[in-house]
Amino acid sequence: MTLNILEFFQGMEEKRNRLAKAHRDEKDRLEQSIAFSEDEVVGLEGEMKKKEALKEQIIREDIDVTKFLGRIADLKALIDKTNEEIISQKAQLKALVAPPAYKNGWEKNLVDFLKSEYDCEFATQVKSVAECWDFFSVGKMAQSGRRVHVYLNEEGNHEFNGRSFQVVKEGQPYVRPERPQELRWLPGDSNSESTNGKPKPSVEDNVKQPAPCAFIDQNGNLILQIPSAYAISGCGIRSPEEVADFKARVVSLADQLAETHKTENGRVDLVRTYDDNALLKRLKDYVAGQIKPDSLNFEPTDEKLASSSIYQKIKKEWDRLASCPWSKDITGPVAMLKYLVENGEQARFWVAGFKNYYGFRLRTRDHTWIKGHMFIDSKQTVDMDKATIQIVAAENSSNGSHGSQKCIVMGNVWLQVEESRE
Repeated sequence: MTLNILEFFQGMEEKRNRLAKAHRDEKDRLEQSIAFSEDEVVGLEGEMKKKEALKEQIIREDIDVTKFLGRIADLKALIDKTNEEIISQKAQLKALVAPPAYKNGWEKNLVDFLKSEYDCEFATQVKSVAECWDFFSVGKMAQSGRRVHVYLNEEGNHEFNGRSFQVVKEGQPYVRPERPQELRWLPGDSNSESTNGKPKPSVEDNVKQPAPCAFIDQNGNLILQIPSAYAISGCGIRSPEEVADFKARVVSLADQLAETHKTENGRVDLVRTYDDNALLKRLKDYVAGQIKPDSLNFEPTDEKLASSSIYQKIKKEWDRLASCPWSKDITGPVAMLKYLVENGEQARFWVAGFKNYYGFRLRTRDHTWIKGHMFIDSKQTVDMDKATIQIVAAENSSNGSHGSQKCIVMGNVWLQVEESRE
């Protein structure tokens, strides 16, 4: 829901006038009541003195004064009660707080300035200032293997975009998890700079509409994106009284961001909760949500195995290349690999530095090599007897390769295949 900013200011003035009148009326009521009660106490105390004098006379005349003393006690109790009421009313009078006396005049200028500079006449209603940060998208993050910086990404607001926060963990610069270079052709690398060899777009937050220029919270604060100094200048405020009045009634998100950036030394820490700072919590939660564990499990190994031993380990997966059905998509080096395996050609294997990750090569009759890498995802349970070859990515290879490089999936097996003339 939105509110017209000018009508908001007018409503605030009407509310202040009502509060001011209510304050004056209550102040007058208490002052009049205190004055009346003080006069009443003076009269009661005078009557009390008379009765005290009369009591002495009755005692001298040896008359029973029991009832008379009771009337004196009642009179004293009434005086005490009235004095207590006076003390209570004076405390209420002292506790009365007059509503702020606005320095009217700059509000209309501010509305005109916002309309002229930002085409902004309405403000979005929020519960609190903290809720405003949820309306802003988060800017780009560094790619994997590099230090991470984030910032609120609001087009045209240089106060926001110019203040990035470095992501740290327990005070130390945080570097995005990085999959080893030789494994980046595999799928599921959410933090890598590329997926299947193709450039991965920079990480962006979900697409959002531009954040509102202005907000109004439940406490009656007008909240602006822009720095307060810029707004003050824009609406022509000059006197110190008006400046103080503006800052008491208008909140600047840009000022809060700058202050937070200064206080936190331009850092946001992944291990802190930031329950008391909605801006830093927004940035931290965004980063935590973007950094995801690798979907594949890579365990480095320096194991050295003979080609025949490796074949015995991967026999079921490798032999499926021969037994799986052909399709029109099986072409180029993948077709050559399948053809050679079907014809009983023996591949040479080696452990490629990681568990379940192997290199291979086969010699063709044209004196070229079909070579590549094979990764078996041990976390998947599949029926290899039903696995088929699917081409999932292809791009031009380099370094003297002949033909094209292909990436295929077959059950829980990923293969990168190319033909090379060496």
